[in-house]
Amino acid sequence: MNNTIKNLRAASKSENQFNTRINKTNTSGIKGVGWDKKNNKWTGKVGYKRKSFWLGRFDNKDDAEAAVVAKRLELHESFANNG
Repeated sequence: MNNTIKNLRAASKSENQFNTRINKTNTSGIKGVGWDKKNNKWTGKVGYKRKSFWLGRFDNKDDAEAAVVAKRLELHESFANNG
């Protein structure tokens, strides 16, 4: 809420991109989670340094979300934003 210099942290352009909001075309309501129509399962993936990390297919949306959140925390560390 307070954007004075003393409250800001140094971040590269890549790190700053981790803070993007959930895409408005997202239908699952969870950043990085989507529905695979062909297999009738939830999918998870996370992007990092121009690579996409596929986390697999899940029967339960909560399991997909947990996998995405864990991977995002691992990769993005303190810059992780789960939506």
